[in-house]
Amino acid sequence: MGQQQLLIVILGVLIVGIAIAAGMGLFSSNKVNANRDAIINDMSSIALSAFRYKSRPKALGGGSGSYLGFVMSEKYKSTANASYSCVAQDSTLSIMATSVIDSASTIQGKVGCDGKLIKSEFVFTGEFD
Repeated sequence: MGQQQLLIVILGVLIVGIAIAAGMGLFSSNKVNANRDAIINDMSSIALSAFRYKSRPKALGGGSGSYLGFVMSEKYKSTANASYSCVAQDSTLSIMATSVIDSASTIQGKVGCDGKLIKSEFVFTGEFD
């Protein structure tokens, strides 16, 4: 083989290696974003459940205008996306999610008095940051 052919082979191997590394990086980033979006979706479902509790009168097992006493459903304590916990206060509910992919990656959010997640209150840690 001539020198030109060797250089072309080496250059081809380098280009393929760089393309593989870039593809792996994109795949990893997509996995993290998909997990974050799924967790936020689960948190929205928890927020809806909490708002239904808050809206019901005490006689019907609700909070009569307060999140105090809200207990999260067992199906949301641990899902395929994360494990969740919540702390109820009178007019707000704090939800903490820890990713199953990376236990250092967490999302903390608050549910306002209208039952919606307050987007400006999200705190992302780990790979979600």
